[in-house]
Amino acid sequence: MQHGRPDRAACGRAVSGTIEHDLSAVIEDTLDPAELTRTQTRIVPAVGADTPARVFDRRCATELADLLGAEIQTFPGGHNGNTTHPRAYAEKLRSLLATRP
Repeated sequence: MQHGRPDRAACGRAVSGTIEHDLSAVIEDTLDPAELTRTQTRIVPAVGADTPARVFDRRCATELADLLGAEIQTFPGGHNGNTTHPRAYAEKLRSLLATRP
């Protein structure tokens, strides 16, 4: 950390290490993407409004939306908007769940 700012390179290495070692399902997933289009389960690709386009979470949601031909839903805050903007997040979620595609 320099001058009170996080070291972005160190953060990137930490995230990469987490994905590689703790989230092996991300790397080793064998799900056939076509199965997602046939499921009866409602899949809603969503992003946090404050999540930058280059962030892994947002890239995953964008690719999922493209795969499903679905619109990305935008929630308040970043990837943790449910904790940083709980009321607005809950309102968006209730609204979304009340509608049927």
